This record gives sequence, C-alpha cells and structure tokens, in this order.
Amino acid sequence: MSYINPYKFWDKLNKCSDYSVVTANGMASVTAHQALRVKKGQRLITNAGLGHMGSGLPLAIGACIASKKPIVCATGDGSIMFNIHELQTIVHHKLPIKIFIFNNGGYWSIRNTHRNYFGEPFACDKDTGVSLPDFKKIAKAFGIKYEQNVKKAIDYKGAVICELMIDPDQKLLPSWTAGQYRKL
Repeated sequence: MSYINPYKFWDKLNKCSDYSVVTANGMASVTAHQALRVKKGQRLITNAGLGHMGSGLPLAIGACIASKKPIVCATGDGSIMFNIHELQTIVHHKLPIKIFIFNNGGYWSIRNTHRNYFGEPFACDKDTGVSLPDFKKIAKAFGIKYEQNVKKAIDYKGAVICELMIDPDQKLLPSWTAGQYRKL
C-alpha cells in the first residue's frame, strides 16, 4: 500500500486551495496546526485542546452554511464514525464540503497515547478490536464522490470524500506527541 505523509497533504493543500479548513481531532488537527499556512480570508476552525471526537462534520456543515463557500474538513477515520450520519445532511443541502479522511487504521491519537504511557495499544485499531468500514462504499451509499487525489477533490464542485491512506505508525513532530511531557 502506498501511504501519504500528512505533512505532504497539507503542503499540497496549501498550494491548491484557499478554502477555510475545519479539523476534527487527533492527527488531522495536530498536523494542520503544524503545517497549514492560513491565507488572508481563510479560516481554521478546530476543536484543538478539547480532544473530543466526531466534531469535524458538524463543524464543517456549520462553517459551509455560514460562509456559503466550499469548506475543507480534515477528520480521522475513527472520528468521522461518531457523526457519519451527517453525510446525509451534506447531501440533502448540497453542501460543497471536501472531506479528507486521514485513514491511519484506527484511532491514531489513542494508539499513540497507549504506546507511550502503557507500552501497548488496546481498543484502537483492527488488531486490538476496532475496525472501520470501507469509506469508498460509504461514499457510494450516500451518493458522494469518492477520490484519493487531493487536487481532484479540491477542484470538484460538490461534496467529495477524499481518503488519505496514512501509515499507522506515522510520526509527528516530537513536541506534539504523547509521552514527551513526562520528561518535564
């Protein structure tokens, strides 16, 4: 499988889009804060610091309705599951939301915290009891275009789900990883 580095995703997005960005939590949020370059007129809406899962789609819907402009929604494969029913809201209202799912095989942030504090992960991925659906089939079921190309997703006029396959062991900049603060 070919993985995309999340920092390369943000670099590509920085070059091809000036849409406002909504992030959920975990890797989608952390990497956005590290690599997104917010341009004049662009906004970053996030739940950073709160850590609750599932806020990406509802935040993106509100931002899209309020701004009347396309919105980028960066969310994790686990996080989107908390409010996946909101895909129907996007379809019903014909909202041009570009949903980028960071598919890293489960709850990356939880897996990372478990490894750093407890030695091994539990209840956070396929190997430890949590599985996720085929997002291409989910997109088809809701009648949303599915894509794996960032530029094509941004250029598409309507709602789109762009799945980003990310290495489950993807490392982030050290100051943002769990366990670093134990040394303080």
